Amino acid sequence: MRDVSYGEDAGTIRTGTGPAVMAALRSFAIGALHLAGFPNIAAGQRWSHSDYANPLSILDLKM
Repeated sequence: MRDVSYGEDAGTIRTGTGPAVMAALRSFAIGALHLAGFPNIAAGQRWSHSDYANPLSILDLKM
């Protein structure tokens, strides 16, 4: 799922703990979108790209 939604295989981070950290962040984003009730990741990505404050609202952060 991460490769299809986030293009993980095309990433340029290849050394150190970078790949593991990015995989964890992508997994966190997928989990947060599922908990927010999105039926699929593509719908959640479209919603999050429409306004910078949308992803923060999932975490209940105010900007």
